[in-house]
Amino acid sequence: MFLLLGGRALCPAFAQDTDTLRVMQYNLLNYGDADNPTAYKNTRLKTIIDYVKPDIFGANEIARGSANSEEILNTVLGAEWEKGSYANANNQVQTNMLFWKKNKLGLLHQQTIASQTRDIIAFRLYYKDEMLAQTRDTTFLTVIVAHLKAGSYAQDSTDRAGETALVATYLNTNAVAPGNYLFMGDMNVYTSEERCYQNLVASNDPKSRFYDPVNRPGAWNGNDDFADIHSQSTRRVALPDGGATGGLDDRFDQILISGPVRDNGLRVQYLPGSYKVIGQDGSHFNKGLLDNPANTSVPSDVLQALYQMSDHLPVTARFGVKKVTQGTGITGRYREAQTLFRVVNPMEENRLQLHCLDPDKIKDVVDVSLYTVSGSRVYHAAWNAGSNPDFNVSVPGLGHGLYLLRIRTAEGLDLVHTLVLSR
Repeated sequence: MFLLLGGRALCPAFAQDTDTLRVMQYNLLNYGDADNPTAYKNTRLKTIIDYVKPDIFGANEIARGSANSEEILNTVLGAEWEKGSYANANNQVQTNMLFWKKNKLGLLHQQTIASQTRDIIAFRLYYKDEMLAQTRDTTFLTVIVAHLKAGSYAQDSTDRAGETALVATYLNTNAVAPGNYLFMGDMNVYTSEERCYQNLVASNDPKSRFYDPVNRPGAWNGNDDFADIHSQSTRRVALPDGGATGGLDDRFDQILISGPVRDNGLRVQYLPGSYKVIGQDGSHFNKGLLDNPANTSVPSDVLQALYQMSDHLPVTARFGVKKVTQGTGITGRYREAQTLFRVVNPMEENRLQLHCLDPDKIKDVVDVSLYTVSGSRVYHAAWNAGSNPDFNVSVPGLGHGLYLLRIRTAEGLDLVHTLVLSR
Protein backbone atom coordinates (compact mmCIF):
# COMPACT_ATOMS: atom_id res chain seq x y z
CA MET A 1 0.00 0.00 0.00
CA PHE A 2 1.49 3.32 -1.16
CA LEU A 3 0.94 6.71 0.40
CA LEU A 4 0.40 9.32 -2.28
CA LEU A 5 1.89 12.47 -0.82
CA GLY A 6 -0.54 15.01 -2.20
CA GLY A 7 -1.23 16.26 1.34
CA ARG A 8 1.14 16.70 4.26
CA ALA A 9 1.55 13.18 5.60
CA LEU A 10 5.03 12.86 6.99
CA CYS A 11 5.77 10.00 9.36
CA PRO A 12 8.17 11.09 12.11
CA ALA A 13 8.04 7.63 13.67
CA PHE A 14 10.00 6.27 10.68
CA ALA A 15 13.78 6.24 10.63
CA GLN A 16 14.86 7.67 7.27
CA ASP A 17 17.88 8.23 5.15
CA THR A 18 18.17 10.09 1.87
CA ASP A 19 18.64 9.25 -1.77
CA THR A 20 19.53 11.80 -4.44
CA LEU A 21 17.85 12.27 -7.81
CA ARG A 22 19.66 14.21 -10.50
CA VAL A 23 17.30 15.80 -13.05
CA MET A 24 18.42 16.96 -16.50
CA GLN A 25 16.41 19.00 -19.00
CA TYR A 26 17.72 19.32 -22.57
CA ASN A 27 16.55 20.64 -25.95
CA LEU A 28 17.99 18.10 -28.39
CA LEU A 29 17.62 20.26 -31.55
CA ASN A 30 15.31 18.27 -33.81
CA TYR A 31 16.67 14.87 -32.89
CA GLY A 32 15.88 12.49 -35.74
CA ASP A 33 14.90 14.94 -38.51
CA ALA A 34 16.64 15.06 -41.90
CA ASP A 35 19.34 17.50 -40.72
CA ASN A 36 19.87 15.75 -37.38
CA PRO A 37 20.14 11.99 -38.01
CA THR A 38 20.08 9.78 -34.95
CA ALA A 39 23.38 8.11 -35.83
CA TYR A 40 25.12 11.51 -35.57
CA LYS A 41 23.24 12.56 -32.46
CA ASN A 42 23.49 9.35 -30.45
CA THR A 43 27.22 9.29 -29.75
CA ARG A 44 27.19 12.93 -28.68
CA LEU A 45 24.13 12.57 -26.49
CA LYS A 46 25.61 9.47 -24.86
CA THR A 47 28.80 11.39 -24.03
CA ILE A 48 26.70 14.07 -22.31
CA ILE A 49 24.49 11.56 -20.46
CA ASP A 50 27.52 9.61 -19.25
CA TYR A 51 29.01 12.83 -17.88
CA VAL A 52 25.89 14.23 -16.18
CA LYS A 53 24.56 10.83 -14.98
CA PRO A 54 20.92 11.91 -14.57
CA ASP A 55 18.19 9.82 -12.97
CA ILE A 56 15.43 11.80 -14.73
CA PHE A 57 15.91 13.21 -18.24
CA GLY A 58 13.40 15.55 -19.89
CA ALA A 59 13.86 16.19 -23.62
CA ASN A 60 12.51 18.73 -26.11
CA GLU A 61 12.70 18.71 -29.92
CA ILE A 62 12.49 15.02 -30.63
CA ALA A 63 11.25 14.71 -34.22
CA ARG A 64 7.73 13.32 -34.49
CA GLY A 65 7.21 9.58 -34.60
CA SER A 66 7.51 7.22 -31.64
CA ALA A 67 10.59 5.55 -33.15
CA ASN A 68 12.81 8.53 -32.26
CA SER A 69 12.18 8.43 -28.50
CA GLU A 70 12.51 4.65 -28.67
CA GLU A 71 15.89 5.18 -30.32
CA ILE A 72 17.04 7.37 -27.43
CA LEU A 73 15.83 4.81 -24.91
CA ASN A 74 17.35 1.76 -26.56
CA THR A 75 20.53 3.11 -28.19
CA VAL A 76 21.63 5.96 -25.92
CA LEU A 77 20.21 5.17 -22.48
CA GLY A 78 19.90 1.39 -22.36
CA ALA A 79 18.17 -1.24 -20.28
CA GLU A 80 18.37 0.70 -16.99
CA TRP A 81 15.90 3.28 -18.27
CA GLU A 82 12.19 3.64 -18.99
CA LYS A 83 10.23 6.37 -20.75
CA GLY A 84 6.73 7.77 -21.06
CA SER A 85 4.25 7.01 -23.83
CA TYR A 86 4.60 8.85 -27.12
CA ALA A 87 2.24 11.83 -27.36
CA ASN A 88 1.68 14.30 -30.20
CA ALA A 89 -1.93 15.48 -30.16
CA ASN A 90 -1.65 17.89 -33.10
CA ASN A 91 0.97 16.01 -35.13
CA GLN A 92 3.60 18.68 -34.55
CA VAL A 93 7.07 18.25 -36.07
CA GLN A 94 8.63 18.29 -32.57
CA THR A 95 7.70 16.29 -29.48
CA ASN A 96 8.68 16.09 -25.80
CA MET A 97 9.54 13.07 -23.67
CA LEU A 98 10.59 12.07 -20.17
CA PHE A 99 13.00 9.23 -19.34
CA TRP A 100 13.88 7.88 -15.87
CA LYS A 101 16.04 5.24 -14.17
CA LYS A 102 13.70 2.34 -13.56
CA ASN A 103 15.55 1.04 -10.50
CA LYS A 104 14.67 4.28 -8.70
CA LEU A 105 11.36 5.40 -10.19
CA GLY A 106 8.16 4.12 -11.74
CA LEU A 107 5.34 5.82 -13.65
CA LEU A 108 1.89 5.99 -12.12
CA HIS A 109 0.35 7.85 -15.06
CA GLN A 110 0.93 10.63 -17.56
CA GLN A 111 -1.44 13.26 -18.89
CA THR A 112 -1.26 15.81 -21.68
CA ILE A 113 -2.14 19.18 -20.13
CA ALA A 114 -2.06 21.35 -23.26
CA SER A 115 -1.21 20.96 -26.94
CA GLN A 116 -1.53 24.42 -28.51
CA THR A 117 2.05 24.43 -29.82
CA ARG A 118 3.59 21.18 -28.58
CA ASP A 119 2.21 18.79 -26.00
CA ILE A 120 2.84 19.81 -22.38
CA ILE A 121 2.85 16.53 -20.48
CA ALA A 122 2.67 15.75 -16.76
CA PHE A 123 4.44 12.53 -15.73
CA ARG A 124 3.56 11.32 -12.22
CA LEU A 125 6.45 9.24 -10.90
CA TYR A 126 6.73 7.26 -7.69
CA TYR A 127 9.95 6.49 -5.83
CA LYS A 128 10.80 2.79 -5.56
CA ASP A 129 11.78 2.60 -1.92
CA GLU A 130 13.41 -0.75 -1.15
CA MET A 131 11.39 -1.01 2.07
CA LEU A 132 8.09 -0.42 0.32
CA ALA A 133 6.52 -3.74 1.24
CA GLN A 134 7.33 -3.27 4.93
CA THR A 135 6.62 0.43 5.38
CA ARG A 136 3.72 0.79 2.92
CA ASP A 137 4.95 4.30 2.24
CA THR A 138 6.63 6.05 -0.67
CA THR A 139 6.91 9.44 -2.37
CA PHE A 140 5.49 10.86 -5.60
CA LEU A 141 7.00 13.47 -7.91
CA THR A 142 5.19 14.97 -10.91
CA VAL A 143 7.43 16.23 -13.71
CA ILE A 144 5.84 18.55 -16.28
CA VAL A 145 7.81 18.79 -19.54
CA ALA A 146 7.09 21.74 -21.83
CA HIS A 147 8.41 23.46 -24.94
CA LEU A 148 6.61 26.79 -25.15
CA LYS A 149 5.97 28.82 -28.29
CA ALA A 150 9.13 30.32 -29.75
CA GLY A 151 9.51 33.86 -31.04
CA SER A 152 9.85 37.44 -29.88
CA TYR A 153 6.68 38.89 -31.43
CA ALA A 154 3.78 39.99 -29.22
CA GLN A 155 1.61 37.11 -30.42
CA ASP A 156 4.33 34.62 -29.49
CA SER A 157 4.36 35.99 -25.95
CA THR A 158 0.57 35.80 -25.84
CA ASP A 159 0.67 32.18 -26.98
CA ARG A 160 3.21 31.29 -24.29
CA ALA A 161 1.00 32.93 -21.67
CA GLY A 162 -1.95 30.87 -22.84
CA GLU A 163 0.03 27.67 -22.49
CA THR A 164 1.17 28.26 -18.92
CA ALA A 165 -2.30 29.48 -17.95
CA LEU A 166 -3.57 26.02 -18.90
CA VAL A 167 -0.88 24.44 -16.73
CA ALA A 168 -1.96 26.57 -13.76
CA THR A 169 -5.62 25.71 -14.34
CA TYR A 170 -4.78 22.00 -14.52
CA LEU A 171 -2.93 22.07 -11.20
CA ASN A 172 -5.51 24.24 -9.45
CA THR A 173 -8.29 21.90 -10.62
CA ASN A 174 -6.67 18.48 -10.18
CA ALA A 175 -4.33 18.81 -7.22
CA VAL A 176 -5.97 18.37 -3.81
CA ALA A 177 -3.10 20.24 -2.15
CA PRO A 178 0.33 21.64 -3.06
CA GLY A 179 2.53 18.73 -4.14
CA ASN A 180 5.95 17.73 -5.41
CA TYR A 181 6.06 19.27 -8.90
CA LEU A 182 8.76 20.24 -11.37
CA PHE A 183 8.01 22.37 -14.42
CA MET A 184 10.84 22.21 -16.90
CA GLY A 185 11.70 22.66 -20.54
CA ASP A 186 12.56 25.18 -23.23
CA MET A 187 10.35 28.09 -22.21
CA ASN A 188 11.51 30.52 -24.91
CA VAL A 189 11.06 33.29 -22.35
CA TYR A 190 13.07 36.52 -22.58
CA THR A 191 12.35 38.13 -19.22
CA SER A 192 10.91 37.06 -15.88
CA GLU A 193 8.18 39.69 -16.33
CA GLU A 194 6.62 37.87 -19.28
CA ARG A 195 3.07 36.80 -18.52
CA CYS A 196 3.84 33.15 -19.27
CA TYR A 197 6.47 33.16 -16.53
CA GLN A 198 4.38 35.14 -14.07
CA ASN A 199 1.56 32.60 -14.49
CA LEU A 200 3.93 30.11 -12.86
CA VAL A 201 6.05 32.05 -10.36
CA ALA A 202 3.39 34.50 -9.18
CA SER A 203 0.30 32.29 -9.03
CA ASN A 204 -2.08 33.15 -6.19
CA ASP A 205 -2.90 29.47 -5.68
CA PRO A 206 -0.12 27.52 -3.91
CA LYS A 207 -1.07 24.41 -5.89
CA SER A 208 0.21 26.06 -9.10
CA ARG A 209 2.95 28.26 -7.66
CA PHE A 210 6.49 27.53 -8.80
CA TYR A 211 9.85 28.90 -7.72
CA ASP A 212 13.09 29.50 -9.59
CA PRO A 213 15.90 27.69 -7.72
CA VAL A 214 18.38 30.29 -8.99
CA ASN A 215 16.10 33.15 -7.87
CA ARG A 216 17.51 35.73 -10.27
CA PRO A 217 14.60 37.49 -11.96
CA GLY A 218 15.26 40.06 -14.62
CA ALA A 219 15.60 40.74 -18.36
CA TRP A 220 17.72 37.71 -19.26
CA ASN A 221 17.93 38.23 -23.02
CA GLY A 222 21.15 39.88 -24.17
CA ASN A 223 22.15 40.83 -20.63
CA ASP A 224 25.65 39.88 -19.49
CA ASP A 225 24.56 40.11 -15.84
CA PHE A 226 23.07 36.66 -16.43
CA ALA A 227 25.89 35.22 -18.54
CA ASP A 228 26.42 32.32 -16.12
CA ILE A 229 22.84 31.02 -16.53
CA HIS A 230 22.31 31.53 -20.28
CA SER A 231 21.58 28.28 -22.12
CA GLN A 232 21.24 29.30 -25.80
CA SER A 233 22.91 29.48 -28.32
CA THR A 234 26.02 27.36 -28.12
CA ARG A 235 27.10 28.62 -31.57
CA ARG A 236 28.02 31.98 -33.00
CA VAL A 237 27.97 30.65 -36.57
CA ALA A 238 25.61 28.32 -38.41
CA LEU A 239 26.13 24.55 -38.48
CA PRO A 240 24.45 22.15 -40.95
CA ASP A 241 21.93 21.02 -38.29
CA GLY A 242 19.94 24.28 -38.55
CA GLY A 243 20.42 25.45 -34.97
CA ALA A 244 20.25 29.08 -33.89
CA THR A 245 23.33 31.29 -33.95
CA GLY A 246 24.39 34.42 -32.08
CA GLY A 247 26.18 32.94 -29.09
CA LEU A 248 25.07 32.44 -25.49
CA ASP A 249 22.65 35.25 -24.58
CA ASP A 250 19.29 33.66 -23.64
CA ARG A 251 17.95 31.81 -20.62
CA PHE A 252 15.37 29.67 -22.39
CA ASP A 253 15.91 26.35 -20.59
CA GLN A 254 14.88 26.10 -16.95
CA ILE A 255 13.74 23.82 -14.14
CA LEU A 256 11.18 25.32 -11.74
CA ILE A 257 10.11 23.75 -8.44
CA SER A 258 6.93 23.78 -6.36
CA GLY A 259 6.70 25.07 -2.81
CA PRO A 260 6.88 21.66 -1.10
CA VAL A 261 10.02 20.82 -3.11
CA ARG A 262 11.58 24.14 -2.10
CA ASP A 263 10.61 23.72 1.56
CA ASN A 264 11.08 19.95 1.92
CA GLY A 265 7.43 19.61 2.88
CA LEU A 266 6.69 16.26 1.24
CA ARG A 267 9.95 14.28 1.39
CA VAL A 268 11.44 15.77 -1.81
CA GLN A 269 13.80 18.74 -1.48
CA TYR A 270 15.78 20.78 -3.97
CA LEU A 271 19.43 20.69 -2.89
CA PRO A 272 20.55 24.34 -2.69
CA GLY A 273 23.28 25.30 -5.12
CA SER A 274 22.81 22.20 -7.28
CA TYR A 275 21.19 23.99 -10.26
CA LYS A 276 23.71 23.99 -13.13
CA VAL A 277 23.84 24.87 -16.81
CA ILE A 278 26.18 22.19 -18.13
CA GLY A 279 29.03 23.70 -20.17
CA GLN A 280 28.32 27.27 -19.04
CA ASP A 281 31.42 28.91 -17.54
CA GLY A 282 30.04 32.48 -17.43
CA SER A 283 32.76 33.75 -19.79
CA HIS A 284 31.08 33.20 -23.16
CA PHE A 285 28.43 35.89 -23.35
CA ASN A 286 27.53 36.37 -27.04
CA LYS A 287 30.18 33.80 -27.90
CA GLY A 288 30.14 30.23 -29.10
CA LEU A 289 30.91 27.47 -26.66
CA LEU A 290 34.29 26.77 -28.28
CA ASP A 291 35.40 30.40 -28.64
CA ASN A 292 38.19 31.88 -26.53
CA PRO A 293 38.72 31.95 -23.62
CA ALA A 294 39.03 28.20 -23.26
CA ASN A 295 36.03 26.67 -21.52
CA THR A 296 37.22 24.23 -18.86
CA SER A 297 33.93 23.81 -17.00
CA VAL A 298 33.55 20.29 -18.50
CA PRO A 299 35.99 17.83 -20.09
CA SER A 300 36.97 18.64 -23.68
CA ASP A 301 35.07 15.68 -25.19
CA VAL A 302 31.90 16.77 -23.37
CA LEU A 303 32.38 20.37 -24.57
CA GLN A 304 32.67 19.19 -28.17
CA ALA A 305 29.59 17.00 -27.76
CA LEU A 306 27.56 19.90 -26.34
CA TYR A 307 28.58 22.17 -29.23
CA GLN A 308 27.75 19.59 -31.89
CA MET A 309 24.65 18.13 -30.28
CA SER A 310 22.42 21.20 -29.95
CA ASP A 311 22.18 24.97 -29.93
CA HIS A 312 20.98 24.65 -26.30
CA LEU A 313 22.83 23.62 -23.16
CA PRO A 314 21.26 21.14 -20.72
CA VAL A 315 20.23 22.33 -17.27
CA THR A 316 20.43 20.08 -14.22
CA ALA A 317 19.45 20.09 -10.56
CA ARG A 318 19.66 17.58 -7.71
CA PHE A 319 16.90 16.62 -5.29
CA GLY A 320 17.01 14.75 -2.01
CA VAL A 321 14.38 12.08 -1.39
CA LYS A 322 13.82 10.83 2.14
CA LYS A 323 13.73 7.05 2.21
CA VAL A 324 11.65 5.14 4.74
CA THR A 325 13.96 2.43 6.06
CA GLN A 326 11.93 0.99 8.92
CA GLY A 327 8.54 1.59 10.47
CA THR A 328 7.18 1.56 13.99
CA GLY A 329 3.85 3.15 13.24
CA ILE A 330 1.81 5.20 10.82
CA THR A 331 0.77 8.74 11.60
CA GLY A 332 -1.10 11.71 10.17
CA ARG A 333 -3.50 11.54 7.23
CA TYR A 334 -2.36 8.02 6.30
CA ARG A 335 -3.68 6.70 9.63
CA GLU A 336 -6.85 8.71 9.06
CA ALA A 337 -7.28 7.03 5.68
CA GLN A 338 -6.75 3.60 7.22
CA THR A 339 -9.65 4.30 9.57
CA LEU A 340 -11.86 5.17 6.58
CA PHE A 341 -11.23 2.42 4.03
CA ARG A 342 -10.60 -1.31 3.97
CA VAL A 343 -9.34 -2.93 0.77
CA VAL A 344 -9.67 -6.65 0.04
CA ASN A 345 -6.21 -7.70 -1.08
CA PRO A 346 -5.34 -9.85 -2.97
CA MET A 347 -8.10 -9.41 -5.53
CA GLU A 348 -9.79 -12.66 -6.45
CA GLU A 349 -11.71 -13.46 -9.63
CA ASN A 350 -11.10 -9.91 -10.86
CA ARG A 351 -13.32 -8.41 -8.17
CA LEU A 352 -12.40 -5.04 -6.67
CA GLN A 353 -13.80 -4.90 -3.12
CA LEU A 354 -13.64 -1.82 -0.88
CA HIS A 355 -15.45 -0.91 2.31
CA CYS A 356 -15.93 2.54 3.88
CA LEU A 357 -15.54 2.18 7.64
CA ASP A 358 -16.91 5.61 8.56
CA PRO A 359 -19.48 6.80 5.97
CA ASP A 360 -20.40 9.87 8.01
CA LYS A 361 -16.99 11.39 7.20
CA ILE A 362 -17.52 11.15 3.42
CA LYS A 363 -19.44 14.20 2.18
CA ASP A 364 -19.02 13.68 -1.56
CA VAL A 365 -18.29 10.93 -4.09
CA VAL A 366 -14.96 9.08 -3.88
CA ASP A 367 -12.87 8.74 -7.04
CA VAL A 368 -11.65 5.15 -7.59
CA SER A 369 -9.08 4.31 -10.29
CA LEU A 370 -7.08 1.19 -11.07
CA TYR A 371 -3.76 1.37 -12.94
CA THR A 372 -1.20 -1.03 -14.26
CA VAL A 373 2.25 -0.55 -12.73
CA SER A 374 3.34 1.12 -15.99
CA GLY A 375 0.72 3.83 -15.48
CA SER A 376 -2.16 2.84 -17.80
CA ARG A 377 -5.56 3.33 -16.22
CA VAL A 378 -7.72 0.22 -16.67
CA TYR A 379 -10.72 1.12 -14.49
CA HIS A 380 -12.39 4.25 -13.12
CA ALA A 381 -15.55 4.85 -11.09
CA ALA A 382 -17.22 7.35 -8.77
CA TRP A 383 -18.21 5.74 -5.45
CA ASN A 384 -20.89 7.29 -3.24
CA ALA A 385 -19.30 5.82 -0.13
CA GLY A 386 -21.30 7.98 2.27
CA SER A 387 -24.58 6.27 1.38
CA ASN A 388 -23.25 2.97 0.03
CA PRO A 389 -20.23 1.89 2.08
CA ASP A 390 -19.65 -1.39 0.21
CA PHE A 391 -17.95 -1.26 -3.20
CA ASN A 392 -17.85 -4.60 -4.99
CA VAL A 393 -17.37 -4.63 -8.75
CA SER A 394 -15.99 -6.95 -11.39
CA VAL A 395 -13.12 -5.61 -13.50
CA PRO A 396 -12.87 -8.00 -16.46
CA GLY A 397 -9.86 -8.43 -18.70
CA LEU A 398 -7.13 -8.11 -16.07
CA GLY A 399 -4.21 -10.51 -16.02
CA HIS A 400 -2.69 -11.70 -12.76
CA GLY A 401 0.01 -9.51 -11.21
CA LEU A 402 0.37 -6.13 -9.50
CA TYR A 403 -1.94 -3.12 -9.91
CA LEU A 404 -2.17 0.32 -8.29
CA LEU A 405 -5.48 1.37 -6.76
CA ARG A 406 -5.98 5.09 -6.27
CA ILE A 407 -8.64 6.44 -3.89
CA ARG A 408 -9.30 10.19 -3.76
CA THR A 409 -11.82 11.98 -1.58
CA ALA A 410 -13.18 15.50 -1.75
CA GLU A 411 -11.89 15.98 1.79
CA GLY A 412 -8.29 15.83 0.53
CA LEU A 413 -7.23 12.21 1.14
CA ASP A 414 -5.32 10.79 -1.81
CA LEU A 415 -4.09 7.21 -1.45
CA VAL A 416 -2.55 4.63 -3.75
CA HIS A 417 -2.62 0.96 -2.74
CA THR A 418 -0.69 -1.93 -4.27
CA LEU A 419 -3.14 -4.70 -5.21
CA VAL A 420 -2.26 -8.25 -6.10
CA LEU A 421 -4.52 -10.04 -8.56
CA SER A 422 -4.11 -13.76 -7.86
CA ARG A 423 -4.48 -16.45 -10.48
